[in-house]
Amino acid sequence: MEAKDSLRQLGLSENEISVYSALLKLGESKVQAISKYSGLPRTTAYYILDSLVQKGIVSSTSKESTKWFQGVPPRQLLRQLDEKREALKEALPEISKWVGVMREKPQMELYEGVSSIMNIFEDMLQSSTIIMGYGSSEPLYKVLGHRFVSYVMKRVERKIPTRILCTKMEKPEGAKYLEYAILPPSYDIPSILYIYSNNVAIISLETEPYYAILIKDKNFFRAQETLFNILWDKFKKK
Repeated sequence: MEAKDSLRQLGLSENEISVYSALLKLGESKVQAISKYSGLPRTTAYYILDSLVQKGIVSSTSKESTKWFQGVPPRQLLRQLDEKREALKEALPEISKWVGVMREKPQMELYEGVSSIMNIFEDMLQSSTIIMGYGSSEPLYKVLGHRFVSYVMKRVERKIPTRILCTKMEKPEGAKYLEYAILPPSYDIPSILYIYSNNVAIISLETEPYYAILIKDKNFFRAQETLFNILWDKFKKK
């Protein structure tokens, strides 16, 4: 690996690398000399030097009201990196708690267009539990076409059970692991809604632009799951 690549991995910009390498070659220098050697304007060089001082990569001293700068030895960079690694290792348990908190926060994602919406169906294929849905499958076949047919085939191959609430029987011939419950016409739902794996997907295919909203939240999922099961138990033919 080249020296500049290594410095980039430390988070240094191209200008910071230029200034640091100039200092290593010049030794302790004033900003004018560093600017000339690095080929950067004086104001830019001064700004970069201040940034490197903050990062502990350059030190500065004042002599007769003039600032002088010096780059830390390369081996010291390695020591600083080791110190940061050790500090991170010590803080890791506390940082991990933050991650846990963030994961519990609800997330909402917008999918626009047919190709983007299909990502939701790909995600449903990873479901280890039943998939629950509201709405007609006609728009799915009409708008998503062969992509939705492919999803159905994969779902059947993976034996993922699905229950659908809709206002009329639409079960395709030969479809497996699929159950329907028929709702009264007054329950007509313009959008299509899927409930699966702590997610709720709302899909709009009535008119363009086609879009879907995916809500990732356990509490919202449980609420929708409960409502679905109430309707399922009420309208599913015994």
